[in-house]
Amino acid sequence: MGLTKVPSFGEEDEHYVPGLHEAIVDENLFLEVQRILKQIGEKNDFKSPKSKLREELSLRGMLVCSECNRNMTGSRSKSRNGNYYFYYHCQNDCKMRLNADDLHEEFDGYLKSLTIPSEVSELYLEILEDTFKSNEGDRKKQIEGLKGRIRDQEAKIERCDEMLLDREIDRESHQRMIAKLKEEVVILRKKIELQESSETGFMKYCRYGIPLLSNLSGFYNGATVEIRQKLLGSIFPAKLHFRDGSYRTTPLNPALALILQKTNKLENEKTGQILFAETLSGQVPMAGLEPAPCCQE
Repeated sequence: MGLTKVPSFGEEDEHYVPGLHEAIVDENLFLEVQRILKQIGEKNDFKSPKSKLREELSLRGMLVCSECNRNMTGSRSKSRNGNYYFYYHCQNDCKMRLNADDLHEEFDGYLKSLTIPSEVSELYLEILEDTFKSNEGDRKKQIEGLKGRIRDQEAKIERCDEMLLDREIDRESHQRMIAKLKEEVVILRKKIELQESSETGFMKYCRYGIPLLSNLSGFYNGATVEIRQKLLGSIFPAKLHFRDGSYRTTPLNPALALILQKTNKLENEKTGQILFAETLSGQVPMAGLEPAPCCQE
């Protein structure tokens, strides 16, 4: 678009300067292509945790001190008999210190309390697949529409070639028109790619995520520390508090909270104990890491 990219050097950041050649691509068109490429590239942009992760301190970075409400860290300590043990502690003047094994054991119990029956998770997955299939028609129409626009642009490119051969336009005009048409084709193809990847990715994650709810504790304990941290970040919107032998936190991820509430309602209806009626839902606290009474057996 008439700009030359200057890489970063020393204290100067990367930037663009006007080029000496004539721009063949409109600036707005160039920026639109870059926006779409960036949107696609960011879809799977997972950032690694900054803090050092250890199996023995898998909750480090996820805990908040219940005394001063600041982030807790974890350390290893050597006992008098020479054995090492791990604990979580506050980083400030307060003396809060918690045994890591105790916290992990209690946390495993709470993850198990969030598990839903396998037959229920299978039912949710079937419902999502039906919904996906019902929306598939609209998505295909959008993709076909984009493909039709690509064919139109390609026909215009052929027409420009014919006009050049027939000397209806000069070579400079031909190059300018062809460049613009080809860039528009690039944008349309990237939009198609975005449509296809977003929908297929949604069902891929559903097929993995929904069954996970039937064995949340097993998945968590069998995962690497990095995956555990990502899993917790998806389930809990805020960091965890441990106080008086139990965990407390803000509400769960809204989607998971809704699934647990609906699952509990179905289970109670099967036993004739409708404890979570729709009319009383506003009186029942939303499930967090410490399940609401309605979510306990």
